[in-house]
Amino acid sequence: MAQRVKSSLSFSESRLPEKDSVSRRSQAILILSAAIGGINLARVVNDEELSQEILATVRQQLLSFTQKVIRHGRSTSNLSE
Repeated sequence: MAQRVKSSLSFSESRLPEKDSVSRRSQAILILSAAIGGINLARVVNDEELSQEILATVRQQLLSFTQKVIRHGRSTSNLSE
């Protein structure tokens, strides 16, 4: 399992524009953690509507986050602008 996580992180890292590899690594961890957490949370709730809301929200927020990262090409600490 660790190797699969490392592969997923490397894949994400290679597509992020950060010049600083530590920032890229942190962003990749955040993206993967949010995606997996959202999927797991959606699976455990006993309410189909809530499950779909969780998945849609996580997807929307991750897309927004990654678009900002790519557009700005800089540290996420400045992404609230």
